[in-house]
Amino acid sequence: MVELITSNPSALGSQVTCNERWIYCYDSETRDSSQWKHFDYPRPKKARQSKSTGKLMMISFDRKGIIYIHWVPSGQTVNKEYYVEVLSEFRKRFRRNRPELFKSGRWQLHQDNVPVHNSILVTNYLTEMGVKTVPHPPYSPDLAPCDFWLFLKLKENLRGSRFEDVEELKEAVTRVLDTFTLEDYEGAFKKWLERYNKCTEVGGSYFEGD
Repeated sequence: MVELITSNPSALGSQVTCNERWIYCYDSETRDSSQWKHFDYPRPKKARQSKSTGKLMMISFDRKGIIYIHWVPSGQTVNKEYYVEVLSEFRKRFRRNRPELFKSGRWQLHQDNVPVHNSILVTNYLTEMGVKTVPHPPYSPDLAPCDFWLFLKLKENLRGSRFEDVEELKEAVTRVLDTFTLEDYEGAFKKWLERYNKCTEVGGSYFEGD
């Protein structure tokens, strides 16, 4: 049973959210337009974008700002062993970049309930490291700020862009992330709390909208 989180997040601690998402490079192509035309004129062309083979999986950890971004190398499967390595690096970055919060122990990790996250290996690692987790309600996609806010903002800001390779893509993502303010992140976490509590109020059932 997933319990309701108090409306005062400080009473529970500081939540660090984690999620994964594919980020794509795009290639410009052309296609026939459905625009009306005179029968004597050739059909006009217009540009479109299609997903290319250039893509990277981005694993992000954030709390009032990005703590750690991990780019999964092309061809690498994110299995339980690999994810433990990612978590280990996250803890190092967290300790270095947010020492006061890290040492306080008053933080919890929120990740969704995909099989890798719930594996015995990952669960044991988090327990050994003393990392508390926030239960993720079943059947509740797009609950973390990474999903309903961060990745949507990235998509919005990168729309129409074309990248020659994944390195250009990484640089563009970094530039966009640098534009987000503390107020942006605080607003996202407030929305996360509202969505989380709304979800638990209905017993973890799937719901749409805010």
